[in-house]
Amino acid sequence: TRLAAFRTGQVKLTGPGASGLTAADADIIRKTLPQVTVLSYPSFSRADLLPHNQRKPWTDIRVRKAFFLAYDQQEIVDLANPKGGVPTGLFPSTSEWNLPKEELAKVPGVKEVTPQDIAEAKKLLADAGLGAGFSVTLPVRSQIRPQVRAGEVIREQMKRIGIAVTVQPLDDAVFFETVNKRSFKVSQVVFNQATGDPDAYLVHYTTGDPTNYFGYSDKEMDALIDRQSKTLDVAERRKLVFDIQRKLLDQYLFRPYW
Repeated sequence: TRLAAFRTGQVKLTGPGASGLTAADADIIRKTLPQVTVLSYPSFSRADLLPHNQRKPWTDIRVRKAFFLAYDQQEIVDLANPKGGVPTGLFPSTSEWNLPKEELAKVPGVKEVTPQDIAEAKKLLADAGLGAGFSVTLPVRSQIRPQVRAGEVIREQMKRIGIAVTVQPLDDAVFFETVNKRSFKVSQVVFNQATGDPDAYLVHYTTGDPTNYFGYSDKEMDALIDRQSKTLDVAERRKLVFDIQRKLLDQYLFRPYW
């Protein structure tokens, strides 16, 4: 509706991002309305998939790892948000604080999924007593087309290891109530930041923070995050931030879409 209003001149400006103009929409505008200027730029936003690690079966790290072994981030980007997203780690893809690309390329949930990954995922589920698979509902924001599509792609990916994902499109009011009340087992969450500083992202993984939507709590991690925040030497801070990322990624708490 927003795009149609813009194309017919009812509105003169439409917003950035998936809620305003997708990459595919931008291509349409460029081709059909050459007098319009389309601005594209990297953002500090990151879209994540969060298993609630305080709710079964996600309390078992083997189940979380199995899920992300079958999770193909590049495929999600290609099918759900082409040109509008880039596979990444803890920080947006353009961030200087991200782990090196060659290291991220080996991380389950970021790297390309292989047949060996699928076999390992099935074994992990069997070892966790879930060899027959399980079902889970994934709430998505119905107004954000790439996020709905991402849910559909994930649904197909998880079929390979016996996890049945039901994609549940919700309007924003219901979706945010679901997330804020933590009444989900796995959910999408978009973190929109005004800065690229590590503090803006790491706060989500500290005990008791309002944006820690998935129940993660680790006193050692809290101390590490606090320490990096107070470290003035950039090189030393980067080492700490890298260490924090590795520890968080190894817990299989989340993976970005893009």
